This record gives sequence, C-alpha cells and structure tokens, in this order.
Amino acid sequence: MCDIDELGLSLDDVATAAWWIEADGTRSRGHAAVSEALSSIGGMWSPVGFLMRHRPTSWVAGAVYALVAKYRHRLPGGTPACRLGP
Repeated sequence: MCDIDELGLSLDDVATAAWWIEADGTRSRGHAAVSEALSSIGGMWSPVGFLMRHRPTSWVAGAVYALVAKYRHRLPGGTPACRLGP
C-alpha cells in the first residue's frame, strides 16, 4: 500500500474517482484509470480497455463512468459510505 500523499493525490481526489498510477508516475483518472486496469489484466479485458481509451468509445466510457460514480451507492454491494458528497 502507498500513502496518497506520496502519490500526489488528495482525499478529494481518491474519494471522487478511481486512479491508475504507472511506475513512471503517469496518472490516469476515472474511466481512463479503469481502462488501464482492464488492459493490465490482459486476456479478453485488453480490448475492452483499449476501446475505453480511444474515440469515439472513450466518450461513451466517460459518460458511463460518471453515471456509475454518481450512483455507486445504489449498485449491488454499494453502501451509504459509497455516496459522493451533496
């Protein structure tokens, strides 16, 4: 585990979005972070990650990510603690 300060992230950063940080310090946020994670898994997930990073599907991925982030407390397994601020 890493301290978020070491990564240059704030509590607000990590409370509002998923993050992917490469060894070289390159950072991805939101749907781009999910895309990187899926690509790193490999197999059938690599093409999904690729599509999430490139237009025009990246626009759709961004919109879907925003909806999931907004309503994540209502998704299966979600709790009130998952709710974003007002």
